[in-house]
Amino acid sequence: MSPRYLLLVAEGETDWRELLDRLGRRTALTLAFENGRFAVFVNAACRCLGAGERACVIGTLFHRHGLAQPIAGLSTSEADSIVETNGAALLRRFWGGYLAAVASADLVRIIRDPSGTFPCYFARGAGCVAFASDAELPGPVRRCLAGQL
Repeated sequence: MSPRYLLLVAEGETDWRELLDRLGRRTALTLAFENGRFAVFVNAACRCLGAGERACVIGTLFHRHGLAQPIAGLSTSEADSIVETNGAALLRRFWGGYLAAVASADLVRIIRDPSGTFPCYFARGAGCVAFASDAELPGPVRRCLAGQL
Protein backbone atom coordinates (compact mmCIF):
# COMPACT_ATOMS: atom_id res chain seq x y z
CA MET A 1 0.00 0.00 0.00
CA SER A 2 1.37 3.43 -0.94
CA PRO A 3 1.22 6.33 1.52
CA ARG A 4 -1.73 8.62 0.81
CA TYR A 5 -2.50 11.94 2.43
CA LEU A 6 -4.70 14.97 2.07
CA LEU A 7 -3.74 18.23 3.78
CA LEU A 8 -6.38 20.98 3.83
CA VAL A 9 -5.68 24.59 4.74
CA ALA A 10 -8.71 26.74 5.57
CA GLU A 11 -9.00 30.09 3.83
CA GLY A 12 -11.70 32.48 4.94
CA GLU A 13 -15.15 31.34 5.93
CA THR A 14 -15.80 27.63 5.42
CA ASP A 15 -18.03 25.21 7.29
CA TRP A 16 -14.83 23.45 8.33
CA ARG A 17 -16.25 20.65 10.48
CA GLU A 18 -18.82 19.65 7.86
CA LEU A 19 -16.16 19.70 5.13
CA LEU A 20 -13.86 17.44 7.17
CA ASP A 21 -16.67 15.00 7.92
CA ARG A 22 -17.64 14.75 4.24
CA LEU A 23 -14.04 14.33 3.09
CA GLY A 24 -13.37 11.60 5.64
CA ARG A 25 -16.32 9.64 4.28
CA ARG A 26 -15.51 10.37 0.63
CA THR A 27 -11.77 9.62 0.65
CA ALA A 28 -11.68 6.68 3.11
CA LEU A 29 -8.71 8.40 4.80
CA THR A 30 -8.43 8.92 8.56
CA LEU A 31 -8.25 12.35 10.17
CA ALA A 32 -4.79 12.38 11.80
CA PHE A 33 -4.36 16.06 12.76
CA GLU A 34 -6.65 19.08 12.96
CA ASN A 35 -6.27 22.46 14.59
CA GLY A 36 -8.96 24.69 13.05
CA ARG A 37 -6.51 26.19 10.53
CA PHE A 38 -5.51 23.00 8.73
CA ALA A 39 -6.31 19.29 8.79
CA VAL A 40 -4.50 16.15 7.66
CA PHE A 41 -6.06 12.90 6.49
CA VAL A 42 -3.85 9.81 5.96
CA ASN A 43 -4.10 6.13 5.13
CA ALA A 44 -2.50 3.37 7.22
CA ALA A 45 0.76 3.54 5.22
CA CYS A 46 1.31 7.25 5.82
CA ARG A 47 2.79 8.74 9.00
CA CYS A 48 1.63 12.00 10.53
CA LEU A 49 3.76 13.41 13.35
CA GLY A 50 2.21 16.18 15.40
CA ALA A 51 4.47 19.05 16.47
CA GLY A 52 2.39 20.58 19.21
CA GLU A 53 -0.95 22.15 18.28
CA ARG A 54 0.36 24.32 15.46
CA ALA A 55 2.33 21.97 13.20
CA CYS A 56 2.62 18.48 11.82
CA VAL A 57 4.86 16.50 9.48
CA ILE A 58 3.43 14.00 6.99
CA GLY A 59 5.68 11.24 5.65
CA THR A 60 8.97 9.79 6.86
CA LEU A 61 11.37 11.88 8.91
CA PHE A 62 14.92 11.07 10.07
CA HIS A 63 17.34 12.93 12.34
CA ARG A 64 20.06 14.53 10.24
CA HIS A 65 22.76 13.06 12.50
CA GLY A 66 22.46 9.65 14.08
CA LEU A 67 20.85 6.36 13.16
CA ALA A 68 18.93 6.12 9.92
CA GLN A 69 15.75 5.10 11.75
CA PRO A 70 12.43 6.75 10.93
CA ILE A 71 11.28 9.03 13.74
CA ALA A 72 8.22 7.71 15.56
CA GLY A 73 7.52 11.00 17.34
CA LEU A 74 8.98 14.44 17.93
CA SER A 75 10.20 15.51 21.35
CA THR A 76 8.67 18.62 22.91
CA SER A 77 11.85 20.60 22.23
CA GLU A 78 11.96 19.44 18.59
CA ALA A 79 8.29 20.34 18.07
CA ASP A 80 8.75 23.73 19.76
CA SER A 81 11.79 24.46 17.60
CA ILE A 82 9.90 23.64 14.39
CA VAL A 83 7.02 25.92 15.37
CA GLU A 84 9.19 28.78 16.70
CA THR A 85 11.27 28.87 13.49
CA ASN A 86 8.26 28.50 11.15
CA GLY A 87 9.71 25.22 9.93
CA ALA A 88 13.35 26.28 9.40
CA ALA A 89 14.47 23.88 12.17
CA LEU A 90 12.88 21.05 10.22
CA LEU A 91 15.20 21.74 7.29
CA ARG A 92 18.28 22.08 9.52
CA ARG A 93 17.78 19.11 11.86
CA PHE A 94 15.99 16.45 9.79
CA TRP A 95 15.81 14.78 6.41
CA GLY A 96 13.39 12.42 4.68
CA GLY A 97 10.39 12.36 2.39
CA TYR A 98 7.85 14.68 3.97
CA LEU A 99 5.43 17.57 3.77
CA ALA A 100 4.97 19.81 6.81
CA ALA A 101 2.42 22.43 7.81
CA VAL A 102 3.24 25.09 10.39
CA ALA A 103 0.60 27.62 11.50
CA SER A 104 1.61 31.09 12.66
CA ALA A 105 -0.61 34.01 13.63
CA ASP A 106 -1.31 35.05 10.04
CA LEU A 107 -0.58 32.10 7.75
CA VAL A 108 -0.01 28.39 7.36
CA ARG A 109 3.41 27.63 5.90
CA ILE A 110 3.75 24.45 3.83
CA ILE A 111 7.25 22.93 3.65
CA ARG A 112 8.15 20.13 1.28
CA ASP A 113 11.32 18.09 1.73
CA PRO A 114 14.12 19.56 -0.40
CA SER A 115 14.65 16.32 -2.33
CA GLY A 116 11.08 16.38 -3.63
CA THR A 117 10.76 12.63 -3.13
CA PHE A 118 7.43 12.91 -1.34
CA PRO A 119 4.73 13.61 -3.95
CA CYS A 120 2.61 16.72 -3.56
CA TYR A 121 -0.26 17.90 -5.75
CA PHE A 122 -2.34 20.94 -4.88
CA ALA A 123 -5.60 22.61 -5.78
CA ARG A 124 -7.39 25.70 -4.54
CA GLY A 125 -11.12 25.77 -3.92
CA ALA A 126 -13.46 28.33 -2.45
CA GLY A 127 -12.50 28.38 1.20
CA CYS A 128 -9.47 26.07 1.27
CA VAL A 129 -6.29 24.86 -0.40
CA ALA A 130 -5.67 21.12 -0.72
CA PHE A 131 -2.28 19.37 -0.86
CA ALA A 132 -2.35 15.67 -1.70
CA SER A 133 -0.24 12.60 -2.34
CA ASP A 134 -1.86 11.95 -5.69
CA ALA A 135 -3.78 13.82 -8.37
CA GLU A 136 -7.08 12.08 -7.55
CA LEU A 137 -7.53 13.52 -4.06
CA PRO A 138 -8.02 17.26 -4.81
CA GLY A 139 -11.09 16.36 -6.92
CA PRO A 140 -13.22 15.31 -3.92
CA VAL A 141 -12.19 18.53 -2.15
CA ARG A 142 -13.49 20.67 -5.01
CA ARG A 143 -16.73 18.65 -5.18
CA CYS A 144 -17.21 18.92 -1.38
CA LEU A 145 -16.72 22.68 -1.51
CA ALA A 146 -19.24 22.92 -4.33
CA GLY A 147 -21.75 20.94 -2.24
CA GLN A 148 -21.72 18.01 -4.68
CA LEU A 149 -20.74 15.38 -2.11
